[in-house]
Amino acid sequence: MPPIIFENDEVYLYIKIELIRGELIYTGMQEGFGSQNTIRISQRLDSYLTIYQRLFSKNRRTFLYK
Repeated sequence: MPPIIFENDEVYLYIKIELIRGELIYTGMQEGFGSQNTIRISQRLDSYLTIYQRLFSKNRRTFLYK
């Protein structure tokens, strides 16, 4: 389940993403990129990247419902 973000703070998310990315690289180098721990961290990074894209994408489309 993706983390819940209450603030639309681009800097916070960017820093969080970079920290998780570093953790992913380190864990992958230590345990292997196919290890369960590495995969878990990768999934966490994916969830933050998805949130970042949804909140701050320059090419976001607005859908209007009638």
